[in-house]
Amino acid sequence: MERPDFPKNLAYNIKNLSGFSKATILLTGNIYAVVNQGDTIKVKLPSNTDVDLRTFTMHFKGTCEAAGSSSKVHFPRLSSSLIKTLAVYINGTLIEKIDNYNTLCNKLYDLDGGGVDQTAKRFLENSDPSVGYKIGVSSNDKSAGARINKCLVATASDTKQKFMVNSWLDFLSASSCPCPDTNDLNNVEIEITFDNEKVLWGSGASGTSGTGLDVVSTGASYELEDVKFTISKIIFNNPTYYDMKASKLLSSGLIIGYQTYITSKQASFPKGTSVNVLTTVNTTSLDKIICCLQPADSPLSKLQLAGANNDASGLPFNQLFATNYAASAGNAIENAVDSGDLYNQSVYFKSDATGLVSSSIEIDNTPLMPR
Repeated sequence: MERPDFPKNLAYNIKNLSGFSKATILLTGNIYAVVNQGDTIKVKLPSNTDVDLRTFTMHFKGTCEAAGSSSKVHFPRLSSSLIKTLAVYINGTLIEKIDNYNTLCNKLYDLDGGGVDQTAKRFLENSDPSVGYKIGVSSNDKSAGARINKCLVATASDTKQKFMVNSWLDFLSASSCPCPDTNDLNNVEIEITFDNEKVLWGSGASGTSGTGLDVVSTGASYELEDVKFTISKIIFNNPTYYDMKASKLLSSGLIIGYQTYITSKQASFPKGTSVNVLTTVNTTSLDKIICCLQPADSPLSKLQLAGANNDASGLPFNQLFATNYAASAGNAIENAVDSGDLYNQSVYFKSDATGLVSSSIEIDNTPLMPR
């Protein structure tokens, strides 16, 4: 079936494109040495270059620490969990801004069924925060590549751990033109703001028994160093592509569409309260609505693994999942002290609708089926 908006001669030219190559470009932001929690870093895409937005990647080394020596802190699941806000500017004009970006990433990851099978696929994205790996100082070290159980009290805080972020939810990943020429867009800047220390989790001494949350420490912090970005540029030796693009720009112009997200966060409210949340969205296509409830005050706590972290024999997520540890005697999910459900993430990203009686969503004053 032929598409009337796609001329056959153009299809022939595309099929015969040849003589192009790709190369990776290293980019540095306005902050390079040390980026602290809450800081904002901005990076500019290369000028006068065809770039592949799908290859845009952020690299960094993360170090976190707690004020108390009895507590050890670690980074949360997914490296993107550190990003509070992501914005895109073109020629100084804000075209996109996603608040609570890390919460959105985690909810989509949960809905897509992210699990233990993602560990190998998401290299350096910390898909399983309960374990780590150590490398020996020499090739003769038999402990090289050994797995570290981060749930144990004795495990040290994460230090200079390597991360990368290459899974994005915005203009960078959902653009209808994934390989634009920045000569046409001119100045393109990506702005990233990092969240506070509450995204971390700890493996130190337990807090008050029976509270439902084991608070490990206060005064925790984290910092990132050697923050850099990479993106692939495309070089065409054949002028066919440039000729087609110039013809398109001179005739009707080039329209780039992309999928984005709008987030709205309600103020905290006590249990037993009826609340209404109003969000205004101006769009011609509303594809998905995600509603979640989070703790009003997210203390620095342990991973949400039932029975995993209350003593020195804590098990990482894979072992708990494989042996059904949560259902064993004395470690049921309902145990208030354990307060876990094999979620394998810090309390900051917990979505708990326990006790919700009913809910309803209205779009343009038209109610959807109540729940």
